[in-house]
Amino acid sequence: MVERQAPGLLAPARQAGQALVARGLAGRRAAVYLILDHDRDMEELYESFAVQAFAERVLALSANLDDDGTVPVIFSSGQDPFLEEVRPDNYPGRRS
Repeated sequence: MVERQAPGLLAPARQAGQALVARGLAGRRAAVYLILDHDRDMEELYESFAVQAFAERVLALSANLDDDGTVPVIFSSGQDPFLEEVRPDNYPGRRS
């Protein structure tokens, strides 16, 4: 799935798979969620693409653990949280 839909995630997905094997977790299934703080204190991390890089690693992990590779992303701030989904088929790649 990653090869066709998000080739930019192929190397991180392989690394995540190797890490799971090394820890005896190969073949396990789990839902993967990402909860991110979305307030001004995080602005520098969003602008530097550090949050993007972290989200990519989580998506790569999900490709190995989750049955559909979908990662619900919950953005929390001082207001009501909001939900997005990132999947290999809607992953745009890094824009930096």
